[in-house]
Amino acid sequence: MTDYLRKAEIVLKNYSLLRESLRHINHRISKLTMMGAPKTLTALDVSAVSGTGRMTTEAILAEMADKQAEKVATMQTIHDIEQALAAVAERKECEDYRKLLIMWYVDELGKEQIISILGYSSRQSIYSHRHKALRKFAVAYFGAKAMELEKQ
Repeated sequence: MTDYLRKAEIVLKNYSLLRESLRHINHRISKLTMMGAPKTLTALDVSAVSGTGRMTTEAILAEMADKQAEKVATMQTIHDIEQALAAVAERKECEDYRKLLIMWYVDELGKEQIISILGYSSRQSIYSHRHKALRKFAVAYFGAKAMELEKQ
């Protein structure tokens, strides 16, 4: 079952990268849109050789379709992570778990800083809370397959 805990850690560690990835995907889509837009004809260059690095309309459309699919998949994954974090935070006595997971895995704050912000009593306490939060996140994110974690 610890497999799901490791997978949950990987998901959380990649959360900010997914958000950054979305910005890059949007930037590339924007560039492709500009490449495919009609250009003002200033002169005809009859000496241009094919294969000089210009993309064909077909290649632009194919890459745009790929980027759109990447965008949808990335947005869905971000949404799923956010939903799982929200579900954990809504549980009784788990209100700080979302903050704890974000500070630990996404913001990568130091343990002492997290203890100070959340008001935990010790390092032992923060590890215990992190483990509980991670188990709840794994169940919320992966579903029934990870339910055995809650029994531990």
